[in-house]
Amino acid sequence: MIFALDALGEAVDVSGDYTLTLTADSGCPDLPDEARSRTYNASIVPANPARTRHIVTVRGASLVIGDSDAFDVGVSRDFLALRFQLPFYSTDYPALMEQIASNTYVAFRGTATATVPPAPNVISAEFDGWISYCALKSPLGENDIEIEGCGTPSSRLEPTLSQPVTQARCESRNHRMILARR
Repeated sequence: MIFALDALGEAVDVSGDYTLTLTADSGCPDLPDEARSRTYNASIVPANPARTRHIVTVRGASLVIGDSDAFDVGVSRDFLALRFQLPFYSTDYPALMEQIASNTYVAFRGTATATVPPAPNVISAEFDGWISYCALKSPLGENDIEIEGCGTPSSRLEPTLSQPVTQARCESRNHRMILARR
């Protein structure tokens, strides 16, 4: 799904450097503590002169991301929509994946929407999507680049050593995303 927001008035300027925190819905009891809240550095830059389309780039030393670490953000006046999704991949392919320990990963995919105050220092958004946690028998290898979800091989791959030993996943419309200006 591709979306675009047209400006009905001047869009709130959300560009800048942020600390991005993704937090699981409290109704996700199966996720272990280390997967419930993750924090990253992020920057948001305008992608058009009207500042209605932005690109958010997420950075982290332990991030394992598909083809890109940049995601679309649309802003229409005070409404923000962010899509953590890699183009051209199935709905189970993670947009963000972090290695949190040896052979242990947390992955995210979904959309976030929020009403943004003028000159925002903090943007708090509902994150509608999934958070997945997995501990694998061995690290992800170069041949595992097409792994879907968190440790679940796609139908295009033969089973590998990257089969999950422990796995938990929570889909919810009530996860949270917080962007705090640095």
